[in-house]
Amino acid sequence: WLGTGIIANQNKQFRPFKDAREFARSLGLKSGTFWRKYCNQGLSGKPPKPNDVPANPGETYKNQGWAGMGDWLGTGTISVLLREYRLFEDARAFARSLGLQSRAEWKKYCAGEFPEKPSKPEDIPVDPYSAYEGKGWANWGDWLGTGTIAVFNRQYRPFKDAREFARSLCLRNKDGWAKYSKGELPDKPPKPEDIPANPPQTYKDKGWDGWGDWLGTGIIVRSKREWRSFHYARAFSRSLGLKSRSEWKKYCSGGFPNKPPKPEDIPIEANGVYQDKGWDGWGDWLGTGIIANQNKQFRPFKDAREFARSLGLTGKNEWAKYCAGKVVERPPRPHDVPVDPSQVYKDKGWAGWKNWLGN
Repeated sequence: WLGTGIIANQNKQFRPFKDAREFARSLGLKSGTFWRKYCNQGLSGKPPKPNDVPANPGETYKNQGWAGMGDWLGTGTISVLLREYRLFEDARAFARSLGLQSRAEWKKYCAGEFPEKPSKPEDIPVDPYSAYEGKGWANWGDWLGTGTIAVFNRQYRPFKDAREFARSLCLRNKDGWAKYSKGELPDKPPKPEDIPANPPQTYKDKGWDGWGDWLGTGIIVRSKREWRSFHYARAFSRSLGLKSRSEWKKYCSGGFPNKPPKPEDIPIEANGVYQDKGWDGWGDWLGTGIIANQNKQFRPFKDAREFARSLGLTGKNEWAKYCAGKVVERPPRPHDVPVDPSQVYKDKGWAGWKNWLGN
């Protein structure tokens, strides 16, 4: 109709299979990749593909002699799907004879990276789990004879039995368990195969209730603890007479032996636990009245500057001494007048120290 001479595939008359295969073999191509490249764009030194030889011989000659690209090109290579492999038991016996320890070593062996070992026979697959699925395949430990079982295939002890074993080790925390699981605690018995290294994952929804419960230490993770109500906790913290957040941390770590121990139901990170439950800064928590700079409400710039000018100070250095309480003849600095006005009133009227102090 259009005069291009192009004929739709379903209307083409192709050569008989054997004649087309003879032509394909004459090209000396080594793989299906080269065949596709030859059909799509041609290859230097090769004749153009005749119109009566199909680009997709697997579809054209299906049920008419097609036996794979290796047969089509004459390379003798057989696709994985068409290969005849040894029986599973015989193939596994060969794999076990190699003394390999893992799937990674099997891949290296198949790639020829163990020259001291015998070459892989053609009738033993590179991917045995695909070739022998439903025909005996269990796992890599079974294939190689190591006995190792993938984590997701292991059968673990019931939670209570496993927890009883874990508690018998007298470990103190999660880090201790991790070291034990890696074999880094030689004074402890080796971890049995049916005890998981990652119990929170294995026993999720099966009894897991935190590392303190697993190891028997009684320690409860913060997110699951029952804390004292904010008002009662704050009353206790104020009774200690501490002056700052750093002193609170020192107290929590036992740095004030003359003070009563911190109760279990009062958190170390009180600011996190009581956020949105009454928390109003460390000064409020400890009863010092000190407010963090970011929470302070300062006077408007002009009112604060009026107070600063009333002091009769001559420069930034004198202002610093005054704020440090070293200018005793002046009245104390009010809490709502900042130590660093240049930062607080930036973009709010600040125009330098001379302007601030009125000199």
